[in-house]
Amino acid sequence: MNKRIAFRWAANLDSGEYDQCTRKLCQSNGGDSFCCLGVLSDMFARTRAGRNSGFIQVRRQGGTLAFESANGETDSGYLPTAVVEWAGMKSHRGKLTNDIAGDSLATMNDTGDSFTQIADTIRKNWAVL
Repeated sequence: MNKRIAFRWAANLDSGEYDQCTRKLCQSNGGDSFCCLGVLSDMFARTRAGRNSGFIQVRRQGGTLAFESANGETDSGYLPTAVVEWAGMKSHRGKLTNDIAGDSLATMNDTGDSFTQIADTIRKNWAVL
């Protein structure tokens, strides 16, 4: 993963700016909340590269705030391809190992790890992401 993006992502997770949710990149239930991968997607949506590619937050599907790429790709659970490529990541789930069933940032988020714990993991493992 791109080191600069990884450390910005970790800083955003630590910032307190984002409320945490699980099982979706983001959702809106009285206020927007994001999973750790949703925070990275939000970062991409705010960049020039994201805007130029047509990547935006668009849909509310039963309370889910989703992201959509110009090519119509939507994903409310894992990272869209445009985000994976921009961040230089190896997987759509933020895999931490090469094992098929290995740990991932998505699993950490969905099983109760805090954004602070996930941010620490990103800082320590950015090169394998």
